[in-house]
Amino acid sequence: MTTVGQPLLILGMHRSGTSYLAALLQSMGVHIGDKLVGPQKGNPRGHFEAVPVLEFHEALLAEAQGVGAPPFDKGIFVTKPLEITYTAAHRAAARAILDGLQQTGPWGWKEPRTCLFLDLWKELLPEARAVMVYRHPLEVHQSLLRRGHWGLALQPGLAMETYTRFNRAMLQWNGTGNYLFNASTGYGDLDSLRADLRRHFNLSVPEGPDAFVANEFHSLPVSKALHALTHLLFPEAAAVFDSLQQRADKPYQWADRPDDEDIKQLMDVLSPLVEGSEPTARARLLPIVDTLVSGGLNGLPRQYETMATEICQDYEASAARHKTLGLKFADQQQFLQDKTRELESLWAEFEALGTQFKDQQTLLQDQTRERQKLWNDFQALGAAFKDQQTFLKGQAEKYGHIWDDHLRLKNAHDWLAEQFRAQQLKFAEQTNELRRLLEEHRQLGEGFVQQQTQFEAQCLKEKATWADHQAL
Repeated sequence: MTTVGQPLLILGMHRSGTSYLAALLQSMGVHIGDKLVGPQKGNPRGHFEAVPVLEFHEALLAEAQGVGAPPFDKGIFVTKPLEITYTAAHRAAARAILDGLQQTGPWGWKEPRTCLFLDLWKELLPEARAVMVYRHPLEVHQSLLRRGHWGLALQPGLAMETYTRFNRAMLQWNGTGNYLFNASTGYGDLDSLRADLRRHFNLSVPEGPDAFVANEFHSLPVSKALHALTHLLFPEAAAVFDSLQQRADKPYQWADRPDDEDIKQLMDVLSPLVEGSEPTARARLLPIVDTLVSGGLNGLPRQYETMATEICQDYEASAARHKTLGLKFADQQQFLQDKTRELESLWAEFEALGTQFKDQQTLLQDQTRERQKLWNDFQALGAAFKDQQTFLKGQAEKYGHIWDDHLRLKNAHDWLAEQFRAQQLKFAEQTNELRRLLEEHRQLGEGFVQQQTQFEAQCLKEKATWADHQAL
């Protein structure tokens, strides 16, 4: 049983009845979003697709396919596996979408491209369940034709390849409690389908939507013979349908066609022709098969004719546009030729300027090197000046201390000078006294000399007298 708030994904290939299934589940209480894609060609009730999910998927497809995207109906015909590495930004964008969709009751969304990104949604919603719808590949192909995808007239096998890619991805959904049904069988007995969905997902009994009306949902009677023909031409798409049949809660009930024998005879003719042929070659037979098995009532032959007419008209309109563009191109070519001559003259001037610029550049490079040398010298002088400043600051502090000592010495010197003056006066007095005493000493010396001379004369006299005495 579905618990409150458990997400429910609506899965299926384009033109498989997903829009009606979304409308049916919405009427049974499943919240599928507030901003939905409205009615368009092929879906008069509306597409019931959550716009945020659609835009997110289209952005992922554009990023994954790049320039290799199919030329027709980009975002629908996806035929090759997508190689996507989901980033933190991808996951954050997906979580923001989920925050806007989540409800306290059953909630989910319908957007056929969800089949291509189930690995991401399974990662973010491991508890999610799914209700899945499918149709026979021929029915999907013809439904796309009716909606006017004229690219299928140029590439008949495009829808079959897309059918294989979408439904093969859907088969890989490994959640529990899912419900898978065939559109023709389910919508052929709406009361039974509503009852199954109500029991399976614990939903309310809906008041609507109304059942399909004429020309809204075409169901092609598919017999085993027609399916065998499909398998001959498109074995991969037919094999995917077989896998869906095996897993379906409501599988397709094979129809009996009055032309089964004709189909078998056609197979006998085609088998040796298509054996070993390329898929593109087999796909060219699809318009013939469409015409033979659908009859004239549903207008498929006329649809091919209409699409062919549209293609021709489109090419005629393109040819007229190309002619107009050609004339404009000729005028523009002449204009460009004139401009080219002007540009050649300007280019010559530019080359001359380039030569001058090159010379100027050489000069500037020399000046730059010289200025760089000056700058290096300036930085070296700056560093030396800084060292001198540090030294002078130290010397200033040192001489400051010396000056303080000098002041103290000056005070002591002044005191000593005063003492010296006093001593000098005293010394002067003593000098004068000494001079006086010197004069007296000189005078005494002179007297002494005179006395010594007299004494020496006396001695000589006495000596002579002694000599005379001795002689005697």
